[in-house]
Amino acid sequence: MLVARAVDDRGLLIASPAAYIKVLAAPRQPSVVMTAPASGATIASGAPLMLAADALAPDGGVAHVDFYAGTTLVGSAATTPYQVSWTNPTTGALSLTAKAYDLQGKIGASMPVPVTVSSNPPPTVALTAPANNSAYPAVATILLRATATANNVGGSITRVDFFSGGTTLLGSATTSPYAFSWANVAAGSYVLTAKASDNLGTSAISSP
Repeated sequence: MLVARAVDDRGLLIASPAAYIKVLAAPRQPSVVMTAPASGATIASGAPLMLAADALAPDGGVAHVDFYAGTTLVGSAATTPYQVSWTNPTTGALSLTAKAYDLQGKIGASMPVPVTVSSNPPPTVALTAPANNSAYPAVATILLRATATANNVGGSITRVDFFSGGTTLLGSATTSPYAFSWANVAAGSYVLTAKASDNLGTSAISSP
C-alpha cells in the first residue's frame, strides 16, 4: 500500500487515498539439459538415434520439449521422459540442442551437444587381460585378452592385434574371444594395447 502525505504551511497534514500495487517476480525460463546422446559421440548412420533431455519449468510446468539438429526440428516430446527417436539422422557432424517450452510460452534452450553420424564409425575395443600393473616372473607366458565390437550397421570385427609399446606386434586374433598367449616374456616393464579392425577398414586402439 502506498500513501502520499502533504503538510501545508500551517502544519496541516493531508493524506492521499491509498494505492495498492503488486510487484511480480521476474518470469523464470524453463531449464533443459540434454542427457543423450553423449557429447562427442560417434553414431552409426542407418540406425535410429535416441535424443533425450531433462526439463524443468518453475512457472507452471513443461508443455513440451523440441529437439533440433542445427536449426532443423527432428522431434518433439510432450511428456516425461522427454525423448524422441530420430530414425534417419543426417550423416556428418551435428550440433544437437533441446528447447523446453512452459505453459506460459517461455522457452529455455540447452547447451549444444556435438556428435558425428558416420557411415563407418570406429569399433569399440578394450584390453581386459592382463590387469593393469600386473607382475609376472621373468620368462613368463602372459595371456592377452580383449573385447571388441563393430559399431557400423551390419559390421563385424575382422582382427584384433596386440601390441607392446604401441608399435611392436605381439600377436593377433581373428575370432572371439580375442586372445593371444605371449610366451617367454623377458623381465621389464611393458605398455600393452589392443587394436581392433572391422570389415570396412576402420580401426580403434584400446587404452593402455
